[in-house]
Parts: sequence; structure tokens; C-alpha cells
Amino acid sequence: ELTIDELEKLYVEFNSEAKSNEKLWDMARVWFKKLEEKDAKAREIWQKVVDTSLKEFERIYDILGVKIDYAYGESFYAEGAGTVEGKMPSVIEELKKKGLLTESQGAKIIEFKDLPPIIVVKSDGATTYLTRDLATIRFRIGEWKPDILIYEVGSDQTLYFRQLFETVRLLGWKGNSEFVHVAHGLIRFEHGKMSTRKGDTIKLEDVISEAIDRARKIKDDAQIATAVGIGAIKYFDLMHHPGTDIIFDWEKIFVLEGNSAP
Repeated sequence: ELTIDELEKLYVEFNSEAKSNEKLWDMARVWFKKLEEKDAKAREIWQKVVDTSLKEFERIYDILGVKIDYAYGESFYAEGAGTVEGKMPSVIEELKKKGLLTESQGAKIIEFKDLPPIIVVKSDGATTYLTRDLATIRFRIGEWKPDILIYEVGSDQTLYFRQLFETVRLLGWKGNSEFVHVAHGLIRFEHGKMSTRKGDTIKLEDVISEAIDRARKIKDDAQIATAVGIGAIKYFDLMHHPGTDIIFDWEKIFVLEGNSAP
């Protein structure tokens, strides 16, 4: 029955307690593995969290006028649901057949010529982002045969995407498709990064509300205030180069002169 706010609070509390109690991380890893092994209790809890989260995402997307054509979560690729043949075990098998896997301290890794090695399967048998991303790529190439695959993810993941794209090349999946990582910066405070784990964030819904309230003070019309408020947020985001950090500043978002949406 937990709400999205309560789930977030739980996440913050866990990370806070885990700093002084390392055993909590071991317990978390055990439950992650149970989830991958389709343990009934783990799956039930996970599904409820997913449903609660998706409902919240959709609510915010509706406010922003954002439409998602296809939303397949990690579990879709992990299990090879629907038409997918690209289950993760078969991806691992293909890596093995092509001689790309090496054993290292109980884990399965890929070694590259000009990049650091990367883990495919952890020593406890759990998979990694790489395994899931490879299954995702195989599905997308089979389903849509795209000319270009664009990953819009933080700039701190640049090395990871170089490793992922090189793995795709080594597997012979690349074909004529182009793989691009649009490395973005962060929206942050002057004093540092926002952190969900520490509970030091600003919720997008609060930002939208505030923007609409500010617009309404200028023009007391609900429809116009909503359009101007949301427009201000979108334009402030898009006017920056994706790679730069953005300092969160109300006055800059809602400036009424010069290069601004309002």
C-alpha cells in the first residue's frame, strides 16, 4: 500500500542506515538475486513497486504532454517476454561461443584491446547492466532494424557506453546501425548534485506547480498559465547544451525578457 512518497522515503532511509550497517547491502544483493530467480515473494513486492512508479510517471507525462510509444522495462529483456528470443542467458551463450568471455575471480568478464574490462555476470551469478543492454539491443535490431540508436544518459556513463558499443561490434550485431551516446550534464544546486539517496532533490511536480502559479500572477487564466509555466520549464532545459550542468535557479527559469519561453 506504499505511496510513491513513502517508497522514496524508504529508499533514503535504507541508504542512510546502510552507511553504518554494511550487512544491509548483502541482504539487498540476496533479494536482487531472488528477483532474478523469480522468487514469488520478491516478484510480488517488485511488481507493486513497478505499478506504483509507472502510475506516477504517466501522471507527470500527461501534465507535460509527453507520449511514450514503447516502454519495455528491464524485466522484459531479462525474461524474453513476448516475441523476444533475446533472453539474457542466450546473449551470454553467444558471448561464450564467440570467445568473448573470460573468467575472473568467479565473475565472467569481457576484455578489450583499448578499454578497461567489463563484468557480464557477477561472481554470485547475477547479471549486470551490460547483459540487459545487450539483450535490449538484440531485440531492438530484430524488431525495428534502426538506422540509429540514441542513448540519452549522464556523462558519467561515457566509458560504459564505449564498452557497450564495442561489445556490439565484436558480436557482429552492428551492421549499418549507428550507436550514439548523448552524454548529458545534471540539473543541480549551487552547493552540489541533487541526490535521491540522500533525499536532497526537487520534485518535478513541485517545479511545474510553482511555474504555473508564477504564470498565473501575470495572466489569471488557467489554460494560459499552464501553457506558459510548462513552456518555461521545457525551454529552460532545451536551451542548454545537453553536456553542460544546469544550476537550478527559479529566476532564470521564469525570466520574462530576452531568451526565454514566457
